[in-house]
Amino acid sequence: MSKNLKFSYDINFKVGAVLSKIKDGKKKAQLYLDTSLVRLSNDYIPFRTGELQNSIDKTGLGKGFITYKAPYARAAYYGINSRGKEIKFHKTFHKYAQKEWLHQAYHANHRMLEENIEKKLGSKL
Repeated sequence: MSKNLKFSYDINFKVGAVLSKIKDGKKKAQLYLDTSLVRLSNDYIPFRTGELQNSIDKTGLGKGFITYKAPYARAAYYGINSRGKEIKFHKTFHKYAQKEWLHQAYHANHRMLEENIEKKLGSKL
């Protein structure tokens, strides 16, 4: 009788099915990130009438594009008006109103967002 143990195995799975799940998971994670970032940035976006906040173009959500259609959105985002002067944001409606609101919202919440994405991806595979 031999004292050696021999163990052999063969892994057989459908590569296409796994790749499909990964792609589907990535799409869902991107949509979650985009919509969550829009929601979380509401406290950081400059607000007077709500036009800027409500001007979001939803067609880019889930594709990694967050676009605001208000004519002054770019100037507000970078905090420089058409005359090249720095914009001072009122904090009456949104206490964290500032330029680059999406970056600020991501910075403040990135750990929570990343953890939730990992959970979503992990549960799909």
